[in-house]
Amino acid sequence: MSSTPVRLTGCAGSFLPMVKDMAAMFAWFDSGRYVADTRRQAQLFGPPPSAEDAITRLAAELRNPQHP
Repeated sequence: MSSTPVRLTGCAGSFLPMVKDMAAMFAWFDSGRYVADTRRQAQLFGPPPSAEDAITRLAAELRNPQHP
């Protein structure tokens, strides 16, 4: 995937907050890495899970729901 949408939406993001969020989403698609600053989250909850870990845990929860 090209990073062209990131560049285009990044420029418009200066004016429209929703476009800035979309640019961050495209950057995540492009890189596969978190684009947010997760340092505060890590201080409170520990390191954020990798995408693979989060999906694995979600799939396990869907297979074996623990909620009544």
